[in-house]
Amino acid sequence: MEIMGIPANLSRRCKSKPSTHRITEKPPEEDVEMYGFDSPWPLCSFALQLTSPIIKLVVGNNHIQFNVPQIILCKLPFFQAALQGQFREASEKIIKMPDDDPEIVSKMVEVLTRGEYSLPSIALEGTQTAETRLQCKLFHAQVYLLGEKYSCDALCEVASRFLQVLPITGKEKVLEYMVLVYEMTSSESKLRLPSRNGPHNWGAEKTRKLIAKLWSADGGNLAAHRKDGILGEVCKRCPELARDLLALVCRGE
Repeated sequence: MEIMGIPANLSRRCKSKPSTHRITEKPPEEDVEMYGFDSPWPLCSFALQLTSPIIKLVVGNNHIQFNVPQIILCKLPFFQAALQGQFREASEKIIKMPDDDPEIVSKMVEVLTRGEYSLPSIALEGTQTAETRLQCKLFHAQVYLLGEKYSCDALCEVASRFLQVLPITGKEKVLEYMVLVYEMTSSESKLRLPSRNGPHNWGAEKTRKLIAKLWSADGGNLAAHRKDGILGEVCKRCPELARDLLALVCRGE
């Protein structure tokens, strides 16, 4: 079954429980330099990167490789544990990431080395349609999820900036985006509706207006919603989203 063009077997490759670990210590001031005026990440100096051992990241089913200085990767708890503990990765200098998307991982590497990441290829196409805008926003959502997975707060922050300024037009596309986000995430993700500090600004008033428009589109018919209406399909396809939509509106936040 498809809802609004969403494949029923949509891959949940980014779905994972976010790590509870966070980086609490900053590198020594003499070892870092800031990228621009608003970089969210303290960057290692070029000299330190040159002298650091190189770690090979092998990503995805196609085994795409990224060579990254160890001093950069060790800013993140997952890689620090793997590279500084008694693990094979520490001696081989190779970390396999088979469940991750190489293009998404490349954005994390960009943020760790440059403090920002470049736009995906789809965002650089000449004509921007409602569908391409949806795909762009989903791309940044996947980047945000990778930041959650590896406790990379800087990656989440950069992705949040794109998510907050990138609009989606059309009530059905907005709901389609919500469904896809829920398909990709676990209940702890800040991408979901109830999160107060997440990258989306889904207030109750905005949600009420969206539901009212969808209700009108289905003729305001409760039976239609239960069977063939858009909201009814969402309830069947993604009960968690339906529950959170109702809770958000009822709380009046």
